[in-house]
Amino acid sequence: MNLGVRGLRFCLENTDVFKKQLRSLYRASVFGPMRILLPFVSTVDDLDAAHEIIAEVRQELELRRQSYDSGVPIGVMIETPAAAQTCDLMASRVDFFCLGTNDLIQYYLVVDRSDRSVVHLYNPFHPAILRCLHQVYTLLHPTGKPVTVCGEMAADPPSAAVLLGLGFTSLSVSLAAYPRIKRMIRSVSYAQLRDLAAQILKMQKPRDVEEKVRATVYRP
Repeated sequence: MNLGVRGLRFCLENTDVFKKQLRSLYRASVFGPMRILLPFVSTVDDLDAAHEIIAEVRQELELRRQSYDSGVPIGVMIETPAAAQTCDLMASRVDFFCLGTNDLIQYYLVVDRSDRSVVHLYNPFHPAILRCLHQVYTLLHPTGKPVTVCGEMAADPPSAAVLLGLGFTSLSVSLAAYPRIKRMIRSVSYAQLRDLAAQILKMQKPRDVEEKVRATVYRP
């Protein structure tokens, strides 16, 4: 699939498929807690269009007298530079956010992770990424909307330490990664991580950032 036509963009161009997915999700919502996460959102217009379709699906379910949970939270995945820059404008329209670091880094640094000729340029410690993450936190923290960070950054102890230092407190990781993230968290104080984040935000080179982070929090 084309990197530019995916997630919500694909759904808005294929509304029949989108509505089918939404109907299935809402019908399943009566069996337990559920959240709906909209991926690859880049504009408020796209988000509003998605909400219109969601409202249509809910109305159809009501007309058919099919049960569903009307309180299912709706969230946005921040994984494009556009979403990172305007996430605060979306806050009033959603219940939560997920910060998808894999695609965000890929798009921010213009590095296709599947292209071996440039994959070495994919670096979560790049100053541009650190500034982007700091900005997302700064924009969203006043809104009070919960933010969960997922992707490789959240599952790797050094980069997870950076996320915590920047203020993010909810990380989504696999069960395999959980023990090492837990050990990292227990090895340093929150004050140390905040101080670390303040220092690396001033650094100019990814290598210097990574060395500083690993020297502070990394444990074999």
